[in-house]
Amino acid sequence: MSGMLRRLAIPLVALSMLAVACGHREKKPAEADRRPQPEQPAVAAKAIPDTGVADKIVIKTPEGTRPVEFHIGKNETKIESASAGLLLRGVLRDDGKRKYEREGGNAIAEVKSEGSHFKLRTTDGKLLWKIKDDGAKIKISNNEENADPYELKRGDAEISVRDKGVEIGKVKFYADRGKVKVKDAADKELYESNSERQSAMFGVMLMTRIPETERYIIMAELASRGL
Repeated sequence: MSGMLRRLAIPLVALSMLAVACGHREKKPAEADRRPQPEQPAVAAKAIPDTGVADKIVIKTPEGTRPVEFHIGKNETKIESASAGLLLRGVLRDDGKRKYEREGGNAIAEVKSEGSHFKLRTTDGKLLWKIKDDGAKIKISNNEENADPYELKRGDAEISVRDKGVEIGKVKFYADRGKVKVKDAADKELYESNSERQSAMFGVMLMTRIPETERYIIMAELASRGL
């Protein structure tokens, strides 16, 4: 009898050891889960190349002619005007100034930012126009004191354009159609653009006291600042 018990005990011991081993194997994944995992390297964001052209804005007349076209980029703006025989590039420099050059590299003006405003100057530093944004409106004048300014006053889906306090026209935005219309004080449409930008830049088209080339530079700067 004792021999029989010994023969039965051997398989029982083997089964017990197998069960214990299986129990250890089942616990290993859980134990591994509790161990701190090595940090995965962060995936670097894919760099977006700066092509120099981020947005194209075309100003047209109701008859379909194109007085001016803008290409607004991150560091460079381009202005094309067939009627003015104009091709300008504005390149942002390390000192924060943007210099505007004609095709071929002849610099004609520069723009310098100063807080909530910027100045359009000649290449030797003479002030041409000071543009000041106070949130509700933008003033554009040819002097440091902003005396006798043009004004771009923001409203609901439109901008009122004023010259020395007198309204000379409006910019109207039609978001549902992606359309912008520029009208004079008599509500006659003078310019339009297929653009979703609700920018004050369009109102500058009505500012005839500003020479054409300087007018277009101010427009490009307003667009590049999202104003």
